[in-house]
Amino acid sequence: KDHFAATANTAPPHYVGIKSSRPLMINQFDFTSEYDGVYMTAKDYQIESSMDGETWNTLYTGTIPNTSSDYVETCEFKSMVCRWIRCHILTTYDQRGWKWFAGGNFKIYGYYPRMTLYTN
Repeated sequence: KDHFAATANTAPPHYVGIKSSRPLMINQFDFTSEYDGVYMTAKDYQIESSMDGETWNTLYTGTIPNTSSDYVETCEFKSMVCRWIRCHILTTYDQRGWKWFAGGNFKIYGYYPRMTLYTN
């Protein structure tokens, strides 16, 4: 489902995340990084996952190019089971003093893992 989020105009780090009520097996996270009408603000980022919302694993690292248009990122990685996933913005382009992150079209690709009953 498409969503839009924007952070405050403060120095990074910033993040936008999704929390699931049950574990998910994920292998891709896509998003659109939006520019402020003149310059791109977001630069270096990581896609991270967690089972508890406190301990995070880095799944993907990337850099958004400095562009004057929205930029679509496709982040494919090794399958991982998690309940939380987030796009963690580490740095921004310092254009006109803007340091916020705005993005949309957040999409995760995966499924609910199948549970198997076993005995000894």
